[in-house]
Amino acid sequence: MTAGIAATFGAAGPWAAFLGLALLVVWLVFTGRLVPRRVHEQAITAERQRGDDFRDAHRAVLARCEVQDRQLDEILTFVRQAPREAA
Repeated sequence: MTAGIAATFGAAGPWAAFLGLALLVVWLVFTGRLVPRRVHEQAITAERQRGDDFRDAHRAVLARCEVQDRQLDEILTFVRQAPREAA
């Protein structure tokens, strides 16, 4: 009986230590002691700025596409209304 318990705790010991260290690292990250919170906030701010830049560029491209579509419609309308020459 004692050997079984020792074997069980002996096998669980390294895993328990690993789990304890993993929980400690997670706790240190969440409390801002392992990675300073301002570094994390700066990374989030930079990511949001990149997203905003992408969104603005996308809207600018859409606006240019609308202008191109209107110009193409004007050209096609002009060509349809032009008198055709007899061939």
